[in-house]
Amino acid sequence: MKQRRLEAAKKTGDELYEEEKCPDGGCFKFACGFCNAITWFFMHNAGTIPQIFGAWPNKLSVRQCFKSAENTGRLLKWGLRLLGWILLFAGVYALFSPLEVILDIIPFLGPYLGSGVSWILWAVCLMVTAVLATFIVSLAYMVYHPLMGMLYMVFTGCMVAAIGYGSTLIKSGH
Repeated sequence: MKQRRLEAAKKTGDELYEEEKCPDGGCFKFACGFCNAITWFFMHNAGTIPQIFGAWPNKLSVRQCFKSAENTGRLLKWGLRLLGWILLFAGVYALFSPLEVILDIIPFLGPYLGSGVSWILWAVCLMVTAVLATFIVSLAYMVYHPLMGMLYMVFTGCMVAAIGYGSTLIKSGH
């Protein structure tokens, strides 16, 4: 294990890039170009090559230090995911918010219709955000954990089917 860690530490930016980049053949050539550019940038800058550094107060075992670093990484991961969801929701809501403003133009009824539609719009944007976010997560998992990616893809399909079934129930009046 120690020997493998020493070998991994001696890898160049090009070697790290070749290990981490997305597949660049076939249909992925254009889809992963931006991702590969970012990966190349981070693997060729000395300050951004993945490493573990940390200093902890008191006397801790190596296991406790790694557990602390793991917990910090997990907290950062979920914080960034939450931020991504919020930004995706804000973008989708901004995309559809002109519909609310258009209704405000109608005299007398416009402000009332606009506020009612804003609640409906908010709910629709929340559903669209949930579907888009789970789809993006499933695509990301397809690269590193294909089985988990397929599970997320099935979950995304179930969400779409449930939304479609719910909309048909609303249309039929049940």
